[in-house]
Amino acid sequence: MSNSSEPLAGANLETSPAAGQTVTHKGVQYTTIKEGRAHILVPPNAKTEVDPRSSGKDSGENAQNVFYNPIQQFNRDLSVLAIRAFAEDFSARRKERAQGKKKNQDRNAKKKKAKAEKGDQGSAVVETKDISHSKEETSATQSATRATDAGSSDQTATGAGEQGKDVPQPPIVESEGSGNAKKRKSEEMNEHAEEVKKQKIATNGLAGDEGLATTDEARDHTTTTGTSKAPEDNVLNPAKAAALPKGQRPDDKLRSHLRILDALSATGLRALRYASELPIPTQVVANDLVPAATNAIKLNVSHNRLTHAITATTSNAQAHMYSAAFAFNEHAYGRYDVIDLDPYGTAVPFIEPALLALNDNGLLCVTCTDAGVFNSMGYLEKTYSLYGGIPVKGFHAHEAGLRLILHSIATSAAKHGLSIEPLLSLSIDFYARVFVRVRRSPADVKFLASKTMIVHSCDSGCGSWALQPLARTSTQVGKKGGEFHKYHPALTAGERNCEHCGFKTHLAGPMWGGPLHNPWFIGRVLGLLPQVDDEVYQTTSRIEGMLSSALEELEVVSALNPESGVDSENEVTKKPKGAVNGKRSKDEEPPAEPASPKLTTGDEVPETAHTNPDTKANNNGKGHEPTLGLIPAVPPTIIDSHPFYFQPSALSGTIKCQAPPEAMIKGALRHMGYTATRTHAKPGMIKTDASWAVIWEVMREWVRQKAPVKDGSLKETSAGFRLLYPDGKKEAEGVDADGEEGEKMEVDGEEVKRRDGNGKGADDGKRRKVVFDEVLGRDRPTKRLVRYQVNPRANWGPMTRAKG
Repeated sequence: MSNSSEPLAGANLETSPAAGQTVTHKGVQYTTIKEGRAHILVPPNAKTEVDPRSSGKDSGENAQNVFYNPIQQFNRDLSVLAIRAFAEDFSARRKERAQGKKKNQDRNAKKKKAKAEKGDQGSAVVETKDISHSKEETSATQSATRATDAGSSDQTATGAGEQGKDVPQPPIVESEGSGNAKKRKSEEMNEHAEEVKKQKIATNGLAGDEGLATTDEARDHTTTTGTSKAPEDNVLNPAKAAALPKGQRPDDKLRSHLRILDALSATGLRALRYASELPIPTQVVANDLVPAATNAIKLNVSHNRLTHAITATTSNAQAHMYSAAFAFNEHAYGRYDVIDLDPYGTAVPFIEPALLALNDNGLLCVTCTDAGVFNSMGYLEKTYSLYGGIPVKGFHAHEAGLRLILHSIATSAAKHGLSIEPLLSLSIDFYARVFVRVRRSPADVKFLASKTMIVHSCDSGCGSWALQPLARTSTQVGKKGGEFHKYHPALTAGERNCEHCGFKTHLAGPMWGGPLHNPWFIGRVLGLLPQVDDEVYQTTSRIEGMLSSALEELEVVSALNPESGVDSENEVTKKPKGAVNGKRSKDEEPPAEPASPKLTTGDEVPETAHTNPDTKANNNGKGHEPTLGLIPAVPPTIIDSHPFYFQPSALSGTIKCQAPPEAMIKGALRHMGYTATRTHAKPGMIKTDASWAVIWEVMREWVRQKAPVKDGSLKETSAGFRLLYPDGKKEAEGVDADGEEGEKMEVDGEEVKRRDGNGKGADDGKRRKVVFDEVLGRDRPTKRLVRYQVNPRANWGPMTRAKG
């Protein structure tokens, strides 16, 4: 924030906003804070940080009646870029929908024209037959007239008419041609009514915010132009639009602007940034429950000159979103394309109304700051009541917290036939932030049970875990060759005692078991970074580092990573030489520069689109073939079979040995053919597709080759002793003392039974050579990335709740 200069001292609300500016409005002085392209007005002594050592008194600072936390600028920068990437997908889908609608209209018009021409030909034939009938009727009438009494000359015309009733008339037969003529007349009347309705809609859309055109104006416009021209933007005054009959409201699916709801707006900073920084035309509703906050929003909107794009409302966020979903009133004109939930604490109470208030393929942005609930075991009863699952105890609690939040969103959506697709899920500082695409698809909802899992966590022993899906999905082939899905209950996978150390396990979950991210969405956001101004987005370096780490996490999901060395049967296969995570022989030179993760912008056809059978089954064999601008969807059948991450230093603490470097453990796993990457959630962690049996095998080799354990440091009843000496200490000592058996174990692929803590065989019954290749395990991207946050200042954190 820059210091205010002398020319800015006497600024008012009409003055162009600038950072550090002092603005006087209605006798109150405000200080201007700039973030992005938005400027907000705050009292001069407003709190922007909280000292935890203070006694709780304001000590010269004003009470915080409007919430603003500068530490969350990363959250807001990321949100703007994520919505911008989504807006490109939004525009492409609207364009595709409009083109499809035009094709359907042209097709229907051709059918009606062909039908009308066929009907005209039938009418011509019927008209010839009608002329013959008329001649016969005339002759019969003349004969009947001659047959009457010629003497009654004074007979009145009425009497003649009555006598004529006794003459038999030819039956009136409704021919096929006349029926088609009536049907055509009815169709023409319906077409005319539809055309009038379209003209009214188009004219109303042209009216814009100034109001709706009258019927006479609409008629004059139609007469002048001859056709109904589609408006560029159906932005209507909500109150006047609500007065329209249901069939005359603008076509919401074809409008060009983006509708965003900032449901808990506080100062309106997010709404200001969305309205000023998104390239697509945007209409933002900034809502807050506190009137003081709404007044601050209106003040900031006016100062930023965005009254045409932002509407401030004072209402309960849940009631507002329910009214947007089910009503059509002055507070909410239709549903929203993007809804941002950024409460102080949990967002769970707002999730269901937000899902209902979203349009199909809408974006839901959720922030939860109650990390003490979803990231720890301190309040597990509260976690279950809010998120519907039990948290995890251990170093992987951050990812488990994300999966609990996604589970809460997915189950709320499934009740209404809505499926979710996580585009980006991040654990950031003291909060979690997820971006979820919501679509109406009852068919995709059926996969939710197979993407929901329970975790058997050995939190009191070795720290390992076992996964238990609630259901499983299989692909069947029908009699005619088509594929369909069947849904089955899952077999029990977990045990009461840990299979590695024998300690008791505890349950966690249920939680989301699918992928946390969409790789094409991340690639689209990363592709925007070179285009943005670093002065506007001051956290781009951290955004790039965190998203790159999140993209690397997806390497363990084999369906999203075609280069993965793990096939569908979880069998390890050798990778090509020279790959970053591939297996390298002794004679091969280490790669000079390991390839960085492949980034995609979303415009390319994904490689898995044509090779993944789940994708083929889900799209009737068509696969994912996105058009320009569309972000491909992750197939709903894909599950993440290797969630969570482990900490090498925590494993070394279990067996009481020297902690291995991260690069050495990753190099050993990669040498064995597994994928090993870092995670965005926490530094020093490793995410891999190797099983826990393989991980503990690597740790035992680390002790044997690099860091032997001191005698007496492990009790025989401890988890570390059972892990380090699975078959008894005497046999293990013989291995260490002799060395010959150790050399045998290093033979690659030797048919030696590998045993874990309870004596069971490991993955494939073969012992592989464990080589701690630090060069292979070291990630060296083309540029240095800021992957993890350092403390930006003293006393940073969530601050205190606003009081209004």
